[in-house]
Amino acid sequence: MRTVSPLPGTGINWNPQGSVDMPNPPALPCGVRYQPLLLSLGSNTSLLHDDPLSPLRRGVYILQRRGLMVLEMSNVYLTEPWGPLQTQRWFYNIAILTESSLEPYALLNLVKETEKEAGRLVSSQRWGPREIDIDIVLYGNYVVKTPELTIPHKYMTERLFVLEPLCEIAPNYVHPVFKRTVRELYEDAVIRGVYP
Repeated sequence: MRTVSPLPGTGINWNPQGSVDMPNPPALPCGVRYQPLLLSLGSNTSLLHDDPLSPLRRGVYILQRRGLMVLEMSNVYLTEPWGPLQTQRWFYNIAILTESSLEPYALLNLVKETEKEAGRLVSSQRWGPREIDIDIVLYGNYVVKTPELTIPHKYMTERLFVLEPLCEIAPNYVHPVFKRTVRELYEDAVIRGVYP
């Protein structure tokens, strides 16, 4: 796995730490709170073959248009495929920190609609090539475990391509089940030899 660069063309102003300048989110009704949200985005198939990062740019743009303002964004990481299909192209991965007031299933619906609008096609091939994949990794202190949705993401501690970008932008975010920070989970994964 290697760092490629910041994600250009997202309309986000970068500083050296990778944080972004965005307006404050709109006020919420009394009693409704924003929760921090960490998303992982990946792509290894672009319709624009000369621009492999275009699906990630499009995904970030659509998420922002749907109200998830990006607070922090990692660099782009180029990583080997995870899972049984090792012959496919390598993936471009990023992580973003945003906030949301949505309930988990409404958030899942927003993510799925974003993937669809960004060009993801329905595939029966698990862990296969895809235009874009957006995973809810951590969301406030939510713990959800159903066939449709698992928060925190059940594979996050086994994927360096998730943990390393997360560690770049939110190293002190505490996993609500393991009670360990993202940095601690990343360092543990490195020690265990998790790859990629």
